[in-house]
Amino acid sequence: MIKKDIALIKKIVSRANDNSIVKCVTCYVDTKTDDIIFQKPKNFYSLEESQLSQYCNFMKKGVSGKLGSTVSEITTRENLLAAPRDNALENLEELEEIAQKVRDTLSIEDNYCIFFAFGRWDIPKISDDSEEVYSFVLMMIQPCSLTKPEILFDKPKNEFALKGLERVLKDPYCAYLYPTLSEGHTDIDHAAIYVKSVKNLSRVEDVTAGLFGVKPPLTPEQQINGFHNILNDSFDSKVPYSVVRNIYDFFSEKIIDMSLSGEDVKLNQNEIAEVIAKCDGADRSKVEEAIKGYEGCDFSVNNLVSSKVTIETDSGTIRTELTDLSRIEKRKIDGRLYYLIPAEGDTLDGIALGNSDVWKKEDDNEE
Repeated sequence: MIKKDIALIKKIVSRANDNSIVKCVTCYVDTKTDDIIFQKPKNFYSLEESQLSQYCNFMKKGVSGKLGSTVSEITTRENLLAAPRDNALENLEELEEIAQKVRDTLSIEDNYCIFFAFGRWDIPKISDDSEEVYSFVLMMIQPCSLTKPEILFDKPKNEFALKGLERVLKDPYCAYLYPTLSEGHTDIDHAAIYVKSVKNLSRVEDVTAGLFGVKPPLTPEQQINGFHNILNDSFDSKVPYSVVRNIYDFFSEKIIDMSLSGEDVKLNQNEIAEVIAKCDGADRSKVEEAIKGYEGCDFSVNNLVSSKVTIETDSGTIRTELTDLSRIEKRKIDGRLYYLIPAEGDTLDGIALGNSDVWKKEDDNEE
């Protein structure tokens, strides 16, 4: 998937005046009684206009997010969504198996709804003989929370009365899409996980494993911590500045590639190890030992570094653009270590500084 695919999927599922969504099936899960109650399958566009609009809004939010963060792509092994997609949600037993799997693996306190949508979208022709239909299943898990007690005015009775508590459908907690798109074309080897918050990614780990036979990718925080652990262990917690600068230069180039392609550039644990091992002073045996425990893990370059980086010392803090890090030099002068920063076009609290200080020192030296 690339960024354009994310935007296209959102467009496909969120337009109420389009006929991309064909059928929907909903079930309600009562977490206290463990009951799973299915509604009858419906033709999506037979819903009332206001309800149709609301469901389209839910689906739009369900497939929104940032690739590599709240949107993740996984390679499927076991795939419980493949059969419902092939059968266009016609086989209720397949959906019941999925709902049972979700109930057994999802740990949330409130009741929730599992919403299934089946859709078809005609991919625009590239040539006269090309014809492709993107068929997909979108599954959303949505909390169904109780409303707060309210006092309402009953006009016919001319009195105020307590409104009864009701279950209300909320925005999706997470969503699963199968198959994904790859540069605008069907990709049957991959599914997508969408989460409202990156914290939810680890919370639906068992659900994901139950549906697709694989664990979800590491969260952005886990990726950062994992990368730092690998780097620190490779150098016994004393990583040279030159090593970090070289690695960040490499990441900076990857981010440029990412911005041009729209793709989430990922490195697996072996590729991370290779980048570190090529640095001066690296011990390959220590690097290989450091990556143990991260087998099968992918690291999104966009998660590992931000556009601005920070160097903290006992004397002060330097914050600079990632692309400018290579210009900062660490050097020992008169027995002390210094970070040397180019002082071109410098300001202090927004005040533009001239070169009079430098000239004064040069004049003093001439005397």
